[in-house]
Amino acid sequence: KLGDYLFVGSGAFYNKGFDLLEALSFKGKQITCISKTSYRTHLKFLTDIPTNEMPAYHNRFKFFLFPSRFESLGLAPLEAMACGLPILMFNVGVGVELQKLIPEFVLDLKSQNTEEHFLERISLIEKNYEAYSLKARRFVEEYYSLDSFKVHLKKILKELQNA
Repeated sequence: KLGDYLFVGSGAFYNKGFDLLEALSFKGKQITCISKTSYRTHLKFLTDIPTNEMPAYHNRFKFFLFPSRFESLGLAPLEAMACGLPILMFNVGVGVELQKLIPEFVLDLKSQNTEEHFLERISLIEKNYEAYSLKARRFVEEYYSLDSFKVHLKKILKELQNA
């Protein structure tokens, strides 16, 4: 493992939560960001990582932080979970669905939008790391695998055929 905490994403400083990541770094968390955008912060940035190398990078870390305040879906957390990384994100995008099944991975954007809430939840997850790592991987396998996609697509096509 190269480090403890990883973020993958790009975009606006506040919208993607770089401000929270920086606040966590001031609290002693070593966070590496893989992004096309590199801000002048206390965070470590890696840029220009080829997509096909991302699983190898995910596997070099033990935790995925994704404090994005706006997401349509959020592929980055799903990719991290597919590699067995426990994650922490807000209830946006895939976080809304994830919160129903693994609530420990999701913070409420309106009431838990501080580094203190992130630190508390990180501590909770790290106490039972192996179990949460397995939960992360199983969530993606069950709801976002190719087999799952085929089942859902067949169901939709059947519903359309019967409509």
